[in-house]
Amino acid sequence: VEDRSPIHLFGSLAVLPPKLEFWVQLMVLLSMQMMISALFAVVVYKFVVSRSETEPASYLVGFGFVIPLALYVPFYLLQALDLQSRTLAMALICLPILVTLRCMEAMFRFVPPAAGKSLK
Repeated sequence: VEDRSPIHLFGSLAVLPPKLEFWVQLMVLLSMQMMISALFAVVVYKFVVSRSETEPASYLVGFGFVIPLALYVPFYLLQALDLQSRTLAMALICLPILVTLRCMEAMFRFVPPAAGKSLK
């Protein structure tokens, strides 16, 4: 329900003030995604980057755990948070894309040397 009154009218078009609730929800959602992405990064570092190149367990962790879970998390968040805004739902797309690409980068050893030295 649109409850804002127009700031300025241009014939049949109107300029509406921004809703603060949307921006707060967006910041909370992006903060949650950053924390979830950091958790995925720790798992990828511990079980993929720090392993040897010939060890198949890194592929098992990446393709069997990290990537499927990263693809499932946005759907879970949509249901758990009951997001109705399509804009906020689209903001969830960055999480599976980034986690999947970073995990594949680590599995196929395209990690920069400085990133693979330490978890800090």
